[in-house]
Amino acid sequence: MTGYHISIGYNSTLTHIERAGMTWEALKEVVAELRSQPNLIVGEVQRERSNLAEPHILLDYAAAYQDGIDKTLNIIEATDDRPAEIMQLASGSGDGRDIKEAMRRAFCRLVIFEMHKRGIEVNLIVA
Repeated sequence: MTGYHISIGYNSTLTHIERAGMTWEALKEVVAELRSQPNLIVGEVQRERSNLAEPHILLDYAAAYQDGIDKTLNIIEATDDRPAEIMQLASGSGDGRDIKEAMRRAFCRLVIFEMHKRGIEVNLIVA
């Protein structure tokens, strides 16, 4: 299973308290906005992988971002032993796996772009 993990990065112009609170809330806001726009996610997939699948098939996969019923997208709040992060998972095989991974990468690009528009750095780890 491939995991895409997005967390708050180093933001030199902010104090520790600002980084811990304001930036995490901004990241969750961006994720909420993007997950409610499956057409935007599909558009980003098609920008990079124009022949991956028909748009209606891609929209079916992008709808999983809205549902919140599986491991497509999880917002994980910080605990004593775990930092806060946005986690996306892609599992399976074949065409479905290719589409899921393309969706995860597209969503990551959109999140990073939106956070950079706000002047906030984020980390992306794929594991």
